Amino acid sequence: MSHSRGPPLPGSVHGSSLQAQLESEGARIGRNNNRPLIEHIISQSTPGYVTRVVWLQEYSIIEHEYLLLCVKTYDGRLSWMRVERTGDLPEGADAAKAMTDQAQLIVTIAPSREKLVCGDKILAEADLDLNKARLSDVARLILTVHKEEPQYQIQWHNCWWLARVIMQVLSGTYMNSNKKLKKKVTKQIDASHQKHVFGMSAGGPFAGLGQWATHAHFNRRTKRIVASFNEQVTI
Repeated sequence: MSHSRGPPLPGSVHGSSLQAQLESEGARIGRNNNRPLIEHIISQSTPGYVTRVVWLQEYSIIEHEYLLLCVKTYDGRLSWMRVERTGDLPEGADAAKAMTDQAQLIVTIAPSREKLVCGDKILAEADLDLNKARLSDVARLILTVHKEEPQYQIQWHNCWWLARVIMQVLSGTYMNSNKKLKKKVTKQIDASHQKHVFGMSAGGPFAGLGQWATHAHFNRRTKRIVASFNEQVTI
């Protein structure tokens, strides 16, 4: 038995064109669909394009971070998908001292952005190139990041890490038509990365060495993810 580490998640919201499209393909849409829904989108090559990505942080003690994806379905209508990572903790006394646990990939679909967010802080927002970021390819990226580190770690591979890497790869790959905005988003991603690395590194005379090692760790992971993603898709 286990329970989730993280904030209360939005309930399922009905009425989106993406929901109708997925159900017509045989997907089962329930509350907070996890990895199986992403795998369905990949296996069925669900048509559609991701047109915008928004990276948000909740105004809460834990400052939970997540992504909103605007999806244009085959009929030209827009839907929204919330993607986030939480932890699945062991039950009982072990939960309080657990530093790592099984990561959960949470996906929630809605007909509008407002159904999935409540005044949270926007960390970055990217408009992607027109009809370039296929929904099935973005699903491949999401699954690749998730599989890179299946364990949820409070300081390392947490909600921030999933959101940051996906935003970094999507903006780096699909923002070629707006160089100015791409540069702005890159700076926002780098600033968030620096903030987290600084916060994770111990103080004292070895703080610099700790920050270098943390940078190197995240950079290696990101390079593997990008290489795997590029092997799976045609840009």
